[in-house]
Amino acid sequence: MGARNTPSPPSSDKCAADPIKKTTTECPKCWTDDFEKNISVNSYGRYFKKYKTDGTEYSYNFPKKYKILAPVKTGNKITVEVRFKDEAQIGVSAADATAGKTKLENGVNTHWNSKFTLEADDPECGKKSFSVEYKIVLVNY
Repeated sequence: MGARNTPSPPSSDKCAADPIKKTTTECPKCWTDDFEKNISVNSYGRYFKKYKTDGTEYSYNFPKKYKILAPVKTGNKITVEVRFKDEAQIGVSAADATAGKTKLENGVNTHWNSKFTLEADDPECGKKSFSVEYKIVLVNY
């Protein structure tokens, strides 16, 4: 057995008020800016891959666009705007398209919203938790 290390003491910074480094008052150097980021990625290969019977990989392009809004300074909720192309395929009626949009929104509200929390842990500023909300944005591009 090796020597036991002494744990490091809690931050002595004036912004950290307790042993688990939670900030109890606003600190001028902590959580200074809100954050917003547009993201565009090809989801194929990121989550799955599909192969032909001869073992070669299919080449797909499934573009996904979304935006993350993280109000680390002014709020307590992260918003993820997920963009879906608003276009009915051939043979899909307007009523079916509307029903599909409603099911999509209901599914996101039921199974995603208020189900996840993101926690930011800064060594000097402490921890801050954010609930995650998903917002459906229908686009035509």
